[in-house]
Amino acid sequence: SRVVNITPTFGLGHSTQAYVFTTEDALIVSFEGTQTDLNPLDGSFDNADIPTDASIQLLDLPGLCPRRCLFGFCQPVCGVDVPEVHEGFWTAADVAFPEVLAHVDALSEGRRVWVTGHSLGGALAMLTAFRLEREGVDVQGVQAFGAPLVGDMAFGGYYDATVPNTHRWVIEDDVIPGALPP
Repeated sequence: SRVVNITPTFGLGHSTQAYVFTTEDALIVSFEGTQTDLNPLDGSFDNADIPTDASIQLLDLPGLCPRRCLFGFCQPVCGVDVPEVHEGFWTAADVAFPEVLAHVDALSEGRRVWVTGHSLGGALAMLTAFRLEREGVDVQGVQAFGAPLVGDMAFGGYYDATVPNTHRWVIEDDVIPGALPP
């Protein structure tokens, strides 16, 4: 059994917290949720992950279909609706992805790969599993707890076809899982 801590830093000191756990027959990539640390001395909060959560602009799914723009009007070159993803979540997952992929490649032989996370971590788990599948890694499944939506309807369809064994667990009155990027 082995545990690897992945903590790349990006932007203004923001970081993505991920851990890779191995057992005899499984490799689990786990993402930490939004951190809001209370300073016991002055009662202030360290909200380092809030900019990631709040960066809700939608981004064309990278690497799928280029766009051609003329005078600010952009059209996909491939002639389809381009799936869009939450920019903050994609960026946070993207910064950790090379290290996650390296650990998965190095440690997954003979093991089933699972990805999980809570809240922000659930969103990052879903996007990372999607990218792992696109890199040829057979992801057994995703367990996302209280995760917000990570993209638009076009991305949802594309995601479901790519990572079909995803379970997104939500509590009925939790506002975060129902939050949809614009």
